[in-house]
Amino acid sequence: MLIDLSKPDTLPQEIKNSIISFIKSLPIDTIENIKKQEIHYKSDIPCAVEQILTSSQARSMCESIRNYLEPNYLLCFHATRIMDIDEIYKKGLFTNSVERYVSLFVQTLHNLDFTEEVISTAAKLVKAEYERKYNGRSPQLCFFTPLSSISSDSNTSYNQFCQNVCGELARWALEKKMPDVLQRLSEAGKPVVAEFSLSYYQIPNFYQDMLINNIIEYYFGLFIWNKKYPFKYSGCTYNDVPSSQIIKVHQIF
Repeated sequence: MLIDLSKPDTLPQEIKNSIISFIKSLPIDTIENIKKQEIHYKSDIPCAVEQILTSSQARSMCESIRNYLEPNYLLCFHATRIMDIDEIYKKGLFTNSVERYVSLFVQTLHNLDFTEEVISTAAKLVKAEYERKYNGRSPQLCFFTPLSSISSDSNTSYNQFCQNVCGELARWALEKKMPDVLQRLSEAGKPVVAEFSLSYYQIPNFYQDMLINNIIEYYFGLFIWNKKYPFKYSGCTYNDVPSSQIIKVHQIF
């Protein structure tokens, strides 16, 4: 099943039932004390329910949610700027290993007709920035959901990944030392958001826990304070996304 967090009804019904059962099992005075907490933003909910989510019963609820999520896929989005949109449909999305990233960067500069000298210098800067930024990290692919997280302001949120071809890493590496190359990368290509499905198993444990917490906070907000805060979730995967899991490529701005 494909879970679309912009549509909470796509979550397995068993998850909703588990959280409702947990809330109903709480002593009345505990629920009343929670209700007294002032909730102005979604971020207020974790503070209000923090203590009750440390119990063994709460941990059991979290494990139940995890079990219900495991067979499912999550609808995800990845923002980027790319020379050829069809490449995503043909090849899918890839994690950012240094070899793959530098190879793509060099190929892009060749396509933009830069000289070999410029390409060599820029590639060294980008590789050095990669090693500084991602030293010791596994190659990953970042994602977010829902699509509405993309703002009309191209300088905010996930839109920053669409500012230039080859992404923020190239921007960090080139903006001071080779701004003319960065300018060309900013003018080339098209800003897009790739929509794809991702297996829950392909999400690292830390981000799985974040997703579970998001779900719990959503239903607590709904059933205790009658507040329906929209989901906003981001994470990463250490897996490539094959073309068979690409649903749509959205052109933005």
